Amino acid sequence: MQVTAEIVRKNMEELGDDQLRLVVTVDAADYAQEAIGIAHQELARRGITIVPEEVKAAVYERSLQMPVAWLRFYPWALLLTVPLSIGEVLQNYRPSTGVLALSLLALSLDVVRVLLFVGLRRRRLWAWQLNWIYLSLAILLCLLAMRIPLIIWACGWGIANYIYFKKRRHLFS
Repeated sequence: MQVTAEIVRKNMEELGDDQLRLVVTVDAADYAQEAIGIAHQELARRGITIVPEEVKAAVYERSLQMPVAWLRFYPWALLLTVPLSIGEVLQNYRPSTGVLALSLLALSLDVVRVLLFVGLRRRRLWAWQLNWIYLSLAILLCLLAMRIPLIIWACGWGIANYIYFKKRRHLFS
C-alpha cells in the first residue's frame, strides 16, 4: 500500500508541535525523507524553527535513555568464555602447525576478552574500539570453522553487536 503525500501532509497537520519536533529530530530515522520534508514544511507553516543544536541535543538526550542491559551482561559473557576457550585449547592441542597456530590465536583472543571485560565495564573508549577488532576476529574464526550453524550464529551475533555498540558510542570516554 502506497501512502500519498497528501495523506502524510494530513497526518502531520494533526500532530501537535512537540510530536512534530520529534518527527524531525529524535525519530527522524523512522520516517522517509519525504515525510520529514513535509514535517519541516508544517513546522515552518506554524512558525516553528528547528536549529541544528536542538536536533543534536534531542538525539543525544534520547540516546541516554537507551537500554544498557546488554552492555552490563556482555563483558561478563566474554569473561566466562575464557576458561571454556582455554579448556578447548588444552583438550585439542596437537603439535601440528595448523592446530598450534589456531591455539595461539584462541589464547590471544582470551587476553583480548579479559581486556574487554575491564575496559567495557569502565566504559573506556579504547575498549569500545578494541571490541570492533574482537568482533571481526571472532566472526572470522567462526567462518574459518566452516560449519553452517556456527557461521549463521556468528553473522547474527556480529550484526546484532554491531548495531548495539554503534548506537552507544557516546557512553564511552
